Amino acid sequence: MQRKLTPLERVAWLADQQNSGRAGMTARIRGRLTVDQLKDALSAIQRKHWLLTVRIVVDDAEWPAFVADAEGVPELRVRMVDREHDDDWVREAQAELLQPFAAQGELLVRFVWLQSKDVSDLIVVIHHVVADAISMMNLFRDLLTQLADPSVVIEPQPMLPPLEELIPSPLRIRLLAASITGVAGLRKAGHRLEQLRHKLPFQKPVREPAGPTSRAAHMNGSAAKTALTMLTWVLAEDDTTELIAACKRERTTVHAAMCTAFLLALRDIEGKPIGTLSKVQSPVNIRDRLTQPASDAFGLFILLVQTDVDCRPGREFWEIAREFKQRMERATSDTRLFVRSLLVQKLMVKWAETKSNAELARLLPWRWSGCDMTVSNIGRLKLPSQYGPLQLEAIYGPFVSPGRRERTLLLSTFNERLSMTFMSWAPGGNLVKAERIKAEAMLQLGTAVGWQMQSSVANIEVPATDTVGSLD
Repeated sequence: MQRKLTPLERVAWLADQQNSGRAGMTARIRGRLTVDQLKDALSAIQRKHWLLTVRIVVDDAEWPAFVADAEGVPELRVRMVDREHDDDWVREAQAELLQPFAAQGELLVRFVWLQSKDVSDLIVVIHHVVADAISMMNLFRDLLTQLADPSVVIEPQPMLPPLEELIPSPLRIRLLAASITGVAGLRKAGHRLEQLRHKLPFQKPVREPAGPTSRAAHMNGSAAKTALTMLTWVLAEDDTTELIAACKRERTTVHAAMCTAFLLALRDIEGKPIGTLSKVQSPVNIRDRLTQPASDAFGLFILLVQTDVDCRPGREFWEIAREFKQRMERATSDTRLFVRSLLVQKLMVKWAETKSNAELARLLPWRWSGCDMTVSNIGRLKLPSQYGPLQLEAIYGPFVSPGRRERTLLLSTFNERLSMTFMSWAPGGNLVKAERIKAEAMLQLGTAVGWQMQSSVANIEVPATDTVGSLD
């Protein structure tokens, strides 16, 4: 079986080679697991989801394709670690996010199993080209179902076509028309810029960014080593309940409230010119808007939208949160979401098509969305907590390796508790600044809601690890 990557998927594949194309999620499982049980369950779910069986191979024209071996599917890789403390998984998750998938030949999903006698933390790490956060949730559901009852027959899911082919026809026609206009506009703008460039009295030499294997970022004219900072914490059940109730009372959403809290924190800590709008990029789940059922599918079914909001001093917290909700609702209507969001991505891809794999991989770390941060909220996880003798005690994440200039907040709710992860790249990691932003955001939120937090917090910053094990 073989399918070429779409141009957008190619960009996502190359992003992984620059530490910005991976994501993960952790499941805490109470109950005893054996190596054989886990191996058999993983083998069973591979038969259901075809993207768990593929690797990426580049053809003679340097274009990547998903390929599944006819002779047999390799086992999903699992690295085994002793579990000593409840927050050990944070260190292992961050190490995995810093470890790229092999450019060719490796399956695009892997696991880390932190073992103790009665509790396991199972981390799934995915290449973003094949999956999103909902896919990881579905994967844990299928895996736990199989662990609880290995006799359950798992039927293979059909191979869905690329995302653009699943868009409703009227929107595809509008997208095609907008694409033609957009490409023509790009060519016209490019021609005008070329004319202006020749009129300049002098031209400054352009310094190319560091090569694909470098972890250096140019900050204030000097090279500084960057590190990935990962803060993760969970609200107590009472605090989560009060937050949800406050958002309903104020006619807004948890997503809007969290965005408001962090944007206000960034404004107060970093400063922002008066009159400048704050911007958030949000992934939007589109599984229920496609022409084929995708709610149970393993794949990438999201589009990105940007929301602007005025966070100038003097505006009340809930006023900003309500405005944010209204603006995001407009941005996620079918027309705006599919036509505008996909059009922006298609135009970016049009530019990327002119670049070789090596050239594009070198440029990708310096891409920037133009937003203050990215906030992803997958909402309430529709997962049972009991699977035969096994109890799904907690879900942590999702977590991602963000773009080199980006800050990302990720949210999910399981067992009535809101899980939050804040991630960023910075010189030396800059854990202190990340903690300041987080503390100020939670203060803004707590003041608005009116509660004292009882959060469990794990703040970890560690280097990558090259240790790789297997179930054998």
